[in-house]
Amino acid sequence: MLYLQIKEEIKTAMKNKDTEKRDVLKMVVDKAKAIVKEKNPTNVTEDIPNDVILQAIQKEVKQLNQTKDALKGKENTDLYASTTLKIGILSEYLPTQMTENELEKYIESELIELTGVNVKISPKIKGMVMKNIMPKLKGKADSKLINQVVDRLLNN
Repeated sequence: MLYLQIKEEIKTAMKNKDTEKRDVLKMVVDKAKAIVKEKNPTNVTEDIPNDVILQAIQKEVKQLNQTKDALKGKENTDLYASTTLKIGILSEYLPTQMTENELEKYIESELIELTGVNVKISPKIKGMVMKNIMPKLKGKADSKLINQVVDRLLNN
């Protein structure tokens, strides 16, 4: 269980006086607890499902990447270094992301399956395609990259 693993790693980080890792992991646990509470306000369970933990980590990584993007040109600042470190810590807990080539092959096969034709089809079906593909790729690939690949395939 990912939640228990993170709790143990928080304890280890505290023993090792690794405040950065401790704080990042505590933030993820707090965010996950907020997600659980939002979904079910009466739920006071101490056990948080893996999908909620992963959702919290993905949200945090997304925010950190936005911060990092905003700091382009200021790579030698402490904030940039700290943001990069936090992303590295959290990335250890995320599933391996699909490469662009893997993603393209997967989406091509899904397009053919959904439409029954080759991928050179009208962009009007993009909504249907995204609706079917996104749940299957959740956590496996960046949504921006998925969107770019779908656009490229539909517009060929």
